[in-house]
Amino acid sequence: MIWLIIEFISQFGGLEVLTPVNFVRGFIRAGSVFFIFFFVFRLYGNGRKQRQIQKWEARGWKTTAYVVGTSRQYRYGLSEHDPMKRRRADYYVKYKYEVDGKSYYHDMITGFKNWKNEITVWYDKNNPKRHVTSEYSESKRKYYGWVFTIVLTLAAFLSGFSS
Repeated sequence: MIWLIIEFISQFGGLEVLTPVNFVRGFIRAGSVFFIFFFVFRLYGNGRKQRQIQKWEARGWKTTAYVVGTSRQYRYGLSEHDPMKRRRADYYVKYKYEVDGKSYYHDMITGFKNWKNEITVWYDKNNPKRHVTSEYSESKRKYYGWVFTIVLTLAAFLSGFSS
């Protein structure tokens, strides 16, 4: 662990770069990046899928899908050598919806144990295979938005030491 810390510090020019000025510069950069991306993902963060839902809802291109099959697969936490052997489950949910008498089957992977047997689906009338479910798109959008924000904030903080 100490070797990693020493290696990290040496990548940015050694201990002489660990000055209060560089910390302040890093915090200012990180704060501004976090502030911008936090509000981008919060305000504009509806994302493309959420805008599709609003557009297709207004046109009445909405139906109900029914769960036709589920399965569960367990996997370990972050590593095989995790001393607590925490197991996580992925739930594979297969669902079916109909548009103009034709059936469409899709599936999704979720970490939630309890899901509804009926899922609201918004679809493109010209291409009914293209669809959005609110259960799936909302959780993915939030997860990737936060990961992206945190990575960019950390990069902005570290850039304060390189100048």
